[in-house]
Amino acid sequence: MTDHSVVVAAPPAPITNSDVDAWIDRAFELLNPDTAASHELASQALEAADPGSASAGRAHHARGMSAALLGQTDLAREQLRLGAETLDCFGASTAACRAWRDYGSVLAFVIGDLHAGLEALEQALAVSKELDDLHEEGLLLSRLGPVLGHAGRHEESLHQLERAVALLADSPHSEAYAVALSNLGHSHLLAGNYARAIAPLREERSLHNVDDARLRVANCNANLANALAGVGERDEAQALLAEARSLLNPDTDGHQWVDFLLVSGRVALLGGAPEGALKPLQEGLAAAGSHSMHRIKIELLTALAEAQEASGDLAGALRSERAMRQAERRWLDEQSANQLRTMESEVELVRERAEREALEKARAELEEKVEERTAELQVQMREREAAREMARFWADHDWLTRLPNRRQLIVAL
Repeated sequence: MTDHSVVVAAPPAPITNSDVDAWIDRAFELLNPDTAASHELASQALEAADPGSASAGRAHHARGMSAALLGQTDLAREQLRLGAETLDCFGASTAACRAWRDYGSVLAFVIGDLHAGLEALEQALAVSKELDDLHEEGLLLSRLGPVLGHAGRHEESLHQLERAVALLADSPHSEAYAVALSNLGHSHLLAGNYARAIAPLREERSLHNVDDARLRVANCNANLANALAGVGERDEAQALLAEARSLLNPDTDGHQWVDFLLVSGRVALLGGAPEGALKPLQEGLAAAGSHSMHRIKIELLTALAEAQEASGDLAGALRSERAMRQAERRWLDEQSANQLRTMESEVELVRERAEREALEKARAELEEKVEERTAELQVQMREREAAREMARFWADHDWLTRLPNRRQLIVAL
């Protein structure tokens, strides 16, 4: 006999806040070893999180960081801003401090908006001061230093980074110390102090494991190659570049790949081989254009013009110089537009906060009025009850003697 009963499947277990937080933690862990997987996991966490919650803020943060590493700069800017602003609504916290810190770093280094980047990092610094957390302060200063260096404030940059290295030297998190060393070395490179950059970069390289920090190893190798080329150590510089190239995927490591090509061109120029700089710089320009990396495009065009002039191609150098000026104008226009959007977002945020405060005030006033009216009604009810009791008393008692009257006697008889 055939059984035609219907088997009803059990409903799937609901996704809890702890599940979402676990996904976000894993997304942050995967940022360097598997950026694409990190981005997918952060997107799923954001979809499952309650809008406006702290978990949603952290999901925005993770998604923005993965987008930045994938070269999706517009998405990265939007997501990181949302993450920082959402977490900021819950008061000073480590999550808010890190969100503002990463937002500022991406604005300054990936998008090239130094002004907005410094503002975000200053907000992160204010949160870290409120938390009174020296570890978070060290992490923040290790990001603030390079931004100051790019802004031309080299002495201030080195001072902040040296303090960051001192604060993080005994940290149980070796990665944080490695980042501070990396940024200190990079700031020395920006100032042209190639010899002083070598020691922190070598120490950083000793702290990294390729299996766990592929992109950091590649970045460290490129920076160290740049420093070594600056002091004439060409062979070791080329070996480091070859290793870095083997670690990078041009299809998925957008910003890191373009930065590597820029460093390769600079190493060739420092090594006295301008012809060898042409190919990586031109390849970097093509990649930067496809990912809308305007700031690094300017640096690539500057280096390309230098390489073309050194190799005797004056016409090409002139074209690259003109293209660089045009890129600078486009970049400035974009920064103005971004600042306008940021101002509009801030105005909208202020408006929403004012509306929320007005609504809360109106609700509080309504609750107060309800409580007052309730109290008034209770007083009226007690007065009416007292009046009824009094009426019942005088109906059965004499007004003068307060003794039972004829009516009460008749009723009693």
